[in-house]
Amino acid sequence: MDLNSEILNRTQEVQQFALNAAAAKRNDEQKKIDQNFSDVIKMVAALVEHIISATKKTSFRCSEELSASVKELLQNSRNLTTSGAVRGDQVFGIKKTLNEINEEASSQWSEYYADETKSVEELLSLARNIAGSDVGSLLMDIRSAKDWKTNDACLDKMTLGLKNAKSLITKLDLQENIVQFLKKMMNQEATLADLDEEVMEWITREGIKSKIKIGFTR
Repeated sequence: MDLNSEILNRTQEVQQFALNAAAAKRNDEQKKIDQNFSDVIKMVAALVEHIISATKKTSFRCSEELSASVKELLQNSRNLTTSGAVRGDQVFGIKKTLNEINEEASSQWSEYYADETKSVEELLSLARNIAGSDVGSLLMDIRSAKDWKTNDACLDKMTLGLKNAKSLITKLDLQENIVQFLKKMMNQEATLADLDEEVMEWITREGIKSKIKIGFTR
C-alpha cells in the first residue's frame, strides 16, 4: 500500500470515527430530551388530576380562560407524544406553558380559599376562648389546603374542617351583635354599654361569665 492510500484510509477512519462520535452525542442529547419530556408530561398529568380533585372535593371552579389553557396544553402534549422525536425547544415550550397555568391556578385558588374561609376563620378566632381546643384543631384543618400545591388528604381535611366549623358556629348562635361584641373584646374595646340583653343572655347560656373581663378605659 503506497503512502497516498495509507493516508486516505486513515483519513476515512478518522472521519467515520467523528461521525460515530457525533451520532452518539446526538443519541445522548435525545435521551436527555426524552427524559425531560417524560418528566414534564407527568407534571402535566399531576396538574390536571389536581384540578379535577379540587373541583370534586370543593366548590372551586377554574375560569373559562384557565380551562381553555389546560385543554390546549393537553392537546399539545398529546400531539408531541405521537410526533416521534421531540425537540428540546418543544419540551421547553410545554414546561413554560405548564408553569404559567400553575401560577394562574394558584392565584385563582388563593382567591377561592379566601372567599370560602375568611368569615369562618374570623368567627372561629372570635370563638377560640369559648369553644376551647376544638377551634385550634379546626383552624389547622382548614388551613392545611391554603396552598395550591396541596394534596387530596389536605383538601379532605379542609372540606371537613369547614363543615365542622360551620356546625360549631351554628351551635354557638353567633348573632351579629354578639360577633361585634366579641370583636371589641379581642381589641380590648368592649364596655358595659355593649352588654345588651341579648349579649348577656348568650354569655349566660354559654356559661362563659367568668371568661369575660372588661377593664377601665384610659
